[in-house]
Amino acid sequence: IKNNEYYFSSNKGIIKTLNNTINTTSDVKLKINNIIVNGEDSKSFNLLDLDYDQNNIEINYDIVSAAPNNNYTINYRINDGKWETLDNNIRALKFLSLSYNNHNIELKITNGKQIIIEKINLYVNPPFWKKTWFIATYITLLFILGYAYFKTKLSRVTKRNKKELEKLNLE
Repeated sequence: IKNNEYYFSSNKGIIKTLNNTINTTSDVKLKINNIIVNGEDSKSFNLLDLDYDQNNIEINYDIVSAAPNNNYTINYRINDGKWETLDNNIRALKFLSLSYNNHNIELKITNGKQIIIEKINLYVNPPFWKKTWFIATYITLLFILGYAYFKTKLSRVTKRNKKELEKLNLE
């Protein structure tokens, strides 16, 4: 700083600007860089149709601002729950073992009066053994096995009774 002027150096030379032209309350943008599912970039996945075992989610984001040294309040919430505060130096939000169902994740950056919210929607499918078709098949199979067991027992008892009746008739 010299005579109310700032000097900045860059690879293209020295830049001189007046102190009153620097905007410290500039617009802030929240940028979602990528979403990683089980260690792989989500570009190969449909986030609204994830398998039950694709439930480790990492959201990488950046805060874009003309005033990079400002501290921002970074919060997140999932499924309209309570807002949780994130460390200002970490630019990744990790969810390990998300349960199956819809998940609405919101990231919020607060910079004075400005609030930016980014929303991400995910759907993790239930495992096959918790799907309706599997439960119905399982119950039907149990019913069939129970019925077959009952019929086999009834057939054995009927044969035994028949033999005993023949034995009594012969005596």
